[in-house]
Amino acid sequence: MKKGVAIVVQIADQQTAVPVDKALVRHAVHTVLFGASVRKAKLSIAIVDDATIARLNRQYLNHEGPADVLSFPLTAPGGTFEGEVVVGAEVARREAPQYGWTAHDELLLYVVHGLLHLVGYDDKSPGPRAKMRRREQEVLAEVGVVGNGQPVASGGKPAAGSRRQAARSRQQAAGERKGKID
Repeated sequence: MKKGVAIVVQIADQQTAVPVDKALVRHAVHTVLFGASVRKAKLSIAIVDDATIARLNRQYLNHEGPADVLSFPLTAPGGTFEGEVVVGAEVARREAPQYGWTAHDELLLYVVHGLLHLVGYDDKSPGPRAKMRRREQEVLAEVGVVGNGQPVASGGKPAAGSRRQAARSRQQAAGERKGKID
């Protein structure tokens, strides 16, 4: 561990849908935090099933259905950076094929997205959203995720439009539920 760095990451894998490479998840967490100049942190990453994330989504955001990722900042004023990211593994398994990458890569995207929210990124308006998407792709590349995350058309070729544009269209059609990556 580097001098002055104290990052504690707890990973709770509470699902069976997607085999999880905890070392890669931990590497992604460290990459996001170092990029945000966070050197002391306590984080919990929970990888859960649809029922669990749907219950949390309803309980904390008053939204129905399973979300892909939920982020909970827990840092007290003046305290160590703390937070929890809850990721829907079954959502990742369902979504991944249309982007031409593995369920684990999709799950890793959710972890990165949730962490970026904790360190201050926002995706509510176009400028900050574009900045967040770029950072997501940078972090994924840094940890070795090489899938392009583009929607896959029939024949296995990337479809027209960006991955996020396709996700955005799906969400608009579903009423733009909060708690989902847009």
